Amino acid sequence: MILAIDLGSYNIKTSEGKMFISTFQRGGSLNPFGETILKYNGQEYTMFKGSFDNEYDKSAKDYIPNLLLAIYKSVPKNTTNIDLVLGVPVDNIEITKNFKEQLLGKTFRWSVNGKERVITINRFATVGEGISSFYTLNKETRKKPIIIIDIGGRTVNVIVFQKGRMIDKFTIPKGCIDLYDNIATRVNTKGKRYKAEQIYDLIEREIITNTEKEEKEFIRYIMNEISRKVDIDLYEPWFTGGGSLALERHLEDLGGKLMNDPLYSNVQGNKIIAKLQWRD
Repeated sequence: MILAIDLGSYNIKTSEGKMFISTFQRGGSLNPFGETILKYNGQEYTMFKGSFDNEYDKSAKDYIPNLLLAIYKSVPKNTTNIDLVLGVPVDNIEITKNFKEQLLGKTFRWSVNGKERVITINRFATVGEGISSFYTLNKETRKKPIIIIDIGGRTVNVIVFQKGRMIDKFTIPKGCIDLYDNIATRVNTKGKRYKAEQIYDLIEREIITNTEKEEKEFIRYIMNEISRKVDIDLYEPWFTGGGSLALERHLEDLGGKLMNDPLYSNVQGNKIIAKLQWRD
């Protein structure tokens, strides 16, 4: 089985349509409120709790608990071997070596709420985030001069295509977590104690409103950074990533288009690339 996983700074997503927030904390074996408890290598983890990991290098994060939960949610219980593909920032592709040393050929044994699993990773590859989304577009669109803007939790990956070929790529080291930090800072001046991890849900529930100023400032920053390297007027902008959904109401003003499935376009594209690379 080929499985593509996006170890995002905000959400973890898989090519099997599974998604969950990336936070977890050590401990929690009493499980008093029905939490998801993952046990691996003698350590217990309470999933979906705690704070975001600020580490930029994905291979240096404590990512194994999220990886194992993503596999658990996505792979049938009778499957014991997978071919794994991960997305990485386009300007940090060299971390492939680190991931490969940590994962390729390794067998992992763990449990989730007492249900044990064993998985061996037979083959492994990485793909630059945003590059993979290109392969989910139709053929006619891929022939056009386009720019893919992948808005993630900690980064924005930008990939420029001309006549179906990538001609430039770079990463902007800010993402939606930075936006939510800014919103939390403003709201907390009124006596609240919200964390960035809570902001998206509070906006959805309309507990926090009037976020348009921070959102527009964030988009303006992104577009200014892109314009420093690319004449964006020469390309058709396509937005993807979870951040693009959060900012969707502002994208039309930029002449941009939202991909059909922005939450999963990277993992879907990664699986397409892996099938082509690993076909026997």
